[in-house]
Amino acid sequence: MAGWNTGNPIHDRLPGENEGYRKDESWDGYAPDVDPPIARWLTEPWDGLLMELKTKIENVYTTHLNPLTAEAENLDWLAQLCGFTGEYWSVDWNVTVKRQLLANSFTDIWENKGSRTLLEWVLQVFGLQARIYMFGEFLADVSRAGDVLGGEALRYWLLVTLNYLRTSDEWKLMERLNRLYSPVYCDSSVVYDQFYADFSVAGEPVWS
Repeated sequence: MAGWNTGNPIHDRLPGENEGYRKDESWDGYAPDVDPPIARWLTEPWDGLLMELKTKIENVYTTHLNPLTAEAENLDWLAQLCGFTGEYWSVDWNVTVKRQLLANSFTDIWENKGSRTLLEWVLQVFGLQARIYMFGEFLADVSRAGDVLGGEALRYWLLVTLNYLRTSDEWKLMERLNRLYSPVYCDSSVVYDQFYADFSVAGEPVWS
């Protein structure tokens, strides 16, 4: 396309007999005193703007829609298209975490929401160390990866060590992720993996 290949979509398409509108330094016999490059002066900023917009349009998938390559400032916008609204998203999360959630939204997250496998994966994405325990536990080679949480008793716990204080942001995030990605019919909570004096509270289970 004339003009786009040279980076001058307006200037190089100007009309004029014998290139009358484009007599400048690239024209044979150019005489700046006789033919100053007025057309180039007038069109250069607009040519630059059009070329910039053309590049952005051509790269919109890479910069806006692909969670692995999108510019960091576009991830919060893209999150809405991937189903992350309200409590399911935070603009304060790490960019790496955001990319992983978005990249797996339709292939794994929403399809497996409510499963133990997904909850464990989400906790891992955020770098949180917690072990899921439920009555009967999860049996290797018996239970399936997509099995829902809770078991027959519809109850499970996220067991954590003293690395996390009950008042810490990490603890609150675990409670939040557990609430969002667990089955609605399950009763669950984040608790310490054993009873710690001055840390555990009344009503929490005591593990042997």
